[in-house]
Amino acid sequence: MTVCPACGSALAVGSSHWHLRCASCHYEGSTLTPHILEQVAGGDLDEAAREQGLSHLRQANFERLLAWLSLRMPATESTPRLLDVGWLVQRTRGVAI
Repeated sequence: MTVCPACGSALAVGSSHWHLRCASCHYEGSTLTPHILEQVAGGDLDEAAREQGLSHLRQANFERLLAWLSLRMPATESTPRLLDVGWLVQRTRGVAI
């Protein structure tokens, strides 16, 4: 049995044999092997089309995340810190959370 990397609880098979779910913290993962470094020369993906196609979805998801964080982070005199890896920083510039 596989252990959840987030909380250490046991992972169970989800909707497919490769899908893993944690009932304790709701982490989801897979047993799939990534092959991103094995793309053909020039890449298999049209990154510009991918970015454009996902932009609306990402922005909507970050709006939801920002609303969720705003409800859970009390306003204080000090500025809360948030580690981000990309898009959220772009969206939240100048927004107090």
